[in-house]
Amino acid sequence: MKEADTIRDHVVSTRFEPIRQQKSPKRILVTVRSIDVARELQLEHNMPNVCGALDREIFREENNVYLKSRTGPKAGRTVVWEFLV
Repeated sequence: MKEADTIRDHVVSTRFEPIRQQKSPKRILVTVRSIDVARELQLEHNMPNVCGALDREIFREENNVYLKSRTGPKAGRTVVWEFLV
């Protein structure tokens, strides 16, 4: 499995799936911080891969999430995504 796939799978299983299990009729805002994901996966040395994996449109399409906002540099420790799940 590629590192990017591992990153995406981790975000889906730890951030999106718990929200979906609540079976809310409304979309719920989920905030994902690059540094949190990097620390959880011990990828602090590879922020470009973390950010690149989560910036892909295909990631949003495959997981049926909407990107409400993205702040921070192209790749770095301070990138924050807000997804509607």
